[in-house]
Amino acid sequence: MHQTPSWRLDAVRLHRCLLGTGKSLSFVRSRKKLRREIVPTLSGLCYVRKISGVIRLQQLAVFLGAIFFLSAAHSAEPLRLAPGNYEFMIRHGDRTRSYLLHVPPHAATGRPLPLLIAFHGGGSSAAGMKDHYGIDRVADRFGYLVAYPNGSGFLKQTGLTWNAGKCCGYALEHHIDDTGFTSAVINDVARRVPINAKHVFAAGHSNGAMMAHRVAIELENRIAAIAAVAGSMVYDTPRRTVPKSVLVIHSIDDPLALYQGGESSLRPLAGKRSHHEPIENTVKWWAENNGCGSAPVSKPVLEKMHSGKKFTAQKIEYDDCRNGGKVIFWKLSGTGHAWPGQEPVLPERVMGPYSSVIAANEEIFLFFDGVAP
Repeated sequence: MHQTPSWRLDAVRLHRCLLGTGKSLSFVRSRKKLRREIVPTLSGLCYVRKISGVIRLQQLAVFLGAIFFLSAAHSAEPLRLAPGNYEFMIRHGDRTRSYLLHVPPHAATGRPLPLLIAFHGGGSSAAGMKDHYGIDRVADRFGYLVAYPNGSGFLKQTGLTWNAGKCCGYALEHHIDDTGFTSAVINDVARRVPINAKHVFAAGHSNGAMMAHRVAIELENRIAAIAAVAGSMVYDTPRRTVPKSVLVIHSIDDPLALYQGGESSLRPLAGKRSHHEPIENTVKWWAENNGCGSAPVSKPVLEKMHSGKKFTAQKIEYDDCRNGGKVIFWKLSGTGHAWPGQEPVLPERVMGPYSSVIAANEEIFLFFDGVAP
């Protein structure tokens, strides 16, 4: 079969990328040769092309006629992607959804790796989070895969939101099943690279933090722990779940995700509103859910001056909890809505002041490593 030089075959298994019934035609690459397996379907071939460091899936429709054959033993082994950055499309419900995947250098060992699902904030995108939050750099050090799902919206690459319960935007208004999509992303990653199924975590910012709370409950047997930055639980009538370790990072001076709860601007320049629950209610809910018996322990307050302004961070820990279901709350002051430790993309008049009194990425990966079952 002719192969255009700018294209290369890679480990690809896509739902509905192929035309026809949705069954898969997969190509598995090895060091010395390319092994082809064909599952019968009137469909086409899926190739991948590397563009600006991100491998994007493209469709090349090739009619196969009546020449099909079954692979005698279709391997259940996950396909092994090389370290790098990828973009994948999957079909969920009646929508084609996408996610970015960062594969760390540790993948070269072939051992199953922990997986972090990182939910972007409302109005942003997977690419926005991946490019500006610095998560990949720390994930490489800790040896984590990172999947960045895209929310949904009228546009494909910006203005995307998550249906976290009572928020937000397009996803809420159109009743998007983002929990089911998250589960599908985990399944799709597991087909492409070995993952440690007991070490699947979720983290999010703002509306993405709200989504992390929701999947912790609705995917209780798949998500080991979560980290929520600048976003409370807005899940409708949340039921109790198995004890789950939870890290919450939130500023009392956040101008968007209001510490005391209420309505605030989802995207101030667009004049849209979003609902927030009081953050201390969220922390209390998780402490009660996890059966934390004793009062929390407050650590010494950290302080930092920046541009003549004082910023603080205090770590509040619930340790005496069932089945190791720890709850940690980093209570910040002075800083606004930005991801702590990273320069904000939007101006201060929108996000509030920026501070590096703590680095969210460091706290998140240390937390997950410390509570991993």
